[in-house]
Amino acid sequence: MHSQKLDGILQYLEERYEYENPGGIFNKEEWNIIDEKNGVPQQENRYDCGVFACFISDFVCRGLQLHFSQTHIEKARDIIAQEILSFRYN
Repeated sequence: MHSQKLDGILQYLEERYEYENPGGIFNKEEWNIIDEKNGVPQQENRYDCGVFACFISDFVCRGLQLHFSQTHIEKARDIIAQEILSFRYN
């Protein structure tokens, strides 16, 4: 089941890339789909999904291990807000 969802996300990324880059070719081979739930922090409520998604994405992009949990989410919200507020356009 998770594999179908991940394939759908990859398909969306391909379509979005080709929409944003007419004539461009999205290379699916550059992506590794990992259907892994073990070791991935899980939210314990119905409203912190965005915070978890942002933090998991950030940790993965930085090559960090996913060592956080629901108890860290209030601090995570502060960190995300600080990042947004400190953003500067070039």
